Amino acid sequence: MSRTGSVSQIKNADDEIINPATEDTLKDIASGLGTTDTIVDGSKDVVTPGTAVQLSATSVPIGRVVVTSKEENTGLVVIGDSTVVAAQATRRGTPLTPLSTMDLTVDDLNKIYIDAEKAGDGVTFTYFV
Repeated sequence: MSRTGSVSQIKNADDEIINPATEDTLKDIASGLGTTDTIVDGSKDVVTPGTAVQLSATSVPIGRVVVTSKEENTGLVVIGDSTVVAAQATRRGTPLTPLSTMDLTVDDLNKIYIDAEKAGDGVTFTYFV
């Protein structure tokens, strides 16, 4: 199935009709898509299995984060929201084996939590602002 159509007009944020082929318009489009000005990395470990741990206790506005389960982990690390649980019987979230990676698009680092089957297991992460 194919779908075709046409665009009759394009408007900017001020609701003005614009020509999309100008350099300024292309800059506006790129700006709206967002660019990465800063790359930050970190790590987080679970001290007590069964207790969800935030990647950041404070608000850190981001656009994307890549989370990797540490190579030396001896069990699974599970990633999710504040209700994440690593225990197999009641697991909630996405389990990561050692060196597994999850790429997330999220607006704040403090929305991401981890839990682990084993104390001391954790993740490394890189986020893009």
